[in-house]
Amino acid sequence: MFRGDVVVFRVNFAALVLALFTVVFGAPAHAAYMFYVDNFSVDKNGAPLFNDSFSDGLPPPNAPNFLTNGASASYSVYGTVGPETGGKLVLDSTGAVPSTGPVPNLVQNIILNTNTSDLPADASLGLKSNMTFSVSGLFDFVQPGPVGEGYGIRLTDYTPTHTGNDIIDLLLTRGNNSALNFQLRQVDLTLGTITILEEIAADPLHQQFLLSLSKTDAGSSAIHAAFAYVDSGMTGNATSFSSTPTIFNGESYTSAGIHTLTPVPLPAAGGLLLSGLVAVFGSACRRRR
Repeated sequence: MFRGDVVVFRVNFAALVLALFTVVFGAPAHAAYMFYVDNFSVDKNGAPLFNDSFSDGLPPPNAPNFLTNGASASYSVYGTVGPETGGKLVLDSTGAVPSTGPVPNLVQNIILNTNTSDLPADASLGLKSNMTFSVSGLFDFVQPGPVGEGYGIRLTDYTPTHTGNDIIDLLLTRGNNSALNFQLRQVDLTLGTITILEEIAADPLHQQFLLSLSKTDAGSSAIHAAFAYVDSGMTGNATSFSSTPTIFNGESYTSAGIHTLTPVPLPAAGGLLLSGLVAVFGSACRRRR
């Protein structure tokens, strides 16, 4: 178990590195992965709001109707995902696209479209600060490949008109020491930072795993994270994270979804260029001190 490591990346420097790499070596190649989502669901105020078993053959942005009122639902998708096959959504690395976040990763984002208005008249719609809710994702246990690769679920306040400062990810990741971990992290696109809140070692000797992010108190903005292993359709005991990050800092809404990321692969010459840029950047920072 690991807690409290704050990893800070600045958006402008990361973007500069990727831009220089692209100019010198061309567009980066995709790392190869294929992950499988078995189910994605959202409960609100103790009642089921949405459930997607990915069994209709229509991948996101298509979605089944909301359960509460039968209204049509849809996803916003960054990158491309699919197909749906065998009752599972395939997340293929060929659909990943460059991230706009603090690190130049290749990502796929699938966000369920719910109400993102802060108006008092819309306080009962979507996933809001005055509610309880829970988001769950069931995944086949496929080990991430390179260091920094991962996949899982997310809560996000990002919209086309609002740069997200309250993004919570719960992911299965490959760590810096090549360890396999369930990682809870917070992303602030406004500051350009990623904070790794806690990591718990993952056991790959299981068929599937279930991730959950929950707001259990309508009067609190704390988010509780947990995971459980699933074998032969049976869900084992949940393991909870001790860290409880807060959201709703400057807004009253959040949205739920699925997130994948993989590092941009660098050839040897690109790695040397990156090392040189880091050294120059570090030297400049020391001179400023």
